Amino acid sequence: MLEVAGVDIWVTDLERALRFYREVVGLHFTAISPTEAVAYLGDAAIRLRIGARPCAKIGTMGVLPIFAVADMGTAQAELTAAEVPVVFTEAVPGAQFLTFLDPDGNSLQLVQYTDPREWQCVGS
Repeated sequence: MLEVAGVDIWVTDLERALRFYREVVGLHFTAISPTEAVAYLGDAAIRLRIGARPCAKIGTMGVLPIFAVADMGTAQAELTAAEVPVVFTEAVPGAQFLTFLDPDGNSLQLVQYTDPREWQCVGS
């Protein structure tokens, strides 16, 4: 069975990224060097890495870290208060999603799992 081993997030300014991921996302970094910072969610390493992107790609890397939250309303209010750009929200049976950007334009997503039996279509 597969498990998430980690997520690498490429950043241009490590100090700025550390502030954002600590203060807005709530990660606790256990190892910090001049070129990378590492936090763990369970056994999965979340790495902020400064410098060139792998394979000389430009733009987003196609990685979307997803963090589960207990209360999407509270999480969205905290992002808004921190002036974090929210780019997409969606509700589907069983989950609510909110996508936002870090200071380097990397996408991150929050999910709140809900009871799919409570799903109501608009207009019904």
